[in-house]
Amino acid sequence: MIILTQKHSEDFGFLCMYAISVINLLFIVGSWIITKLVPRNSRLDETLHFLLDHPRRCFVYLFPSYQTWFLLTILAIMKYAHLMTIFTITF
Repeated sequence: MIILTQKHSEDFGFLCMYAISVINLLFIVGSWIITKLVPRNSRLDETLHFLLDHPRRCFVYLFPSYQTWFLLTILAIMKYAHLMTIFTITF
């Protein structure tokens, strides 16, 4: 049986943030390196420069509208179920 304490959850949170930071850094460095290898004024060059200039906006354009709303709905349902589970267990 695994017992998680406050210290374990803090370590796990730090590990997740570290992993996300490394992935973001690799994405940005990889995009920058690729921009140096592709021909200037090509479609790929424009796309990579857009991603480097506006990294958050790539998630807005990643999925079409229908899939984005579907994912948001699923996320809301999961959050609601999670909160109801916590309230049920607590009280």
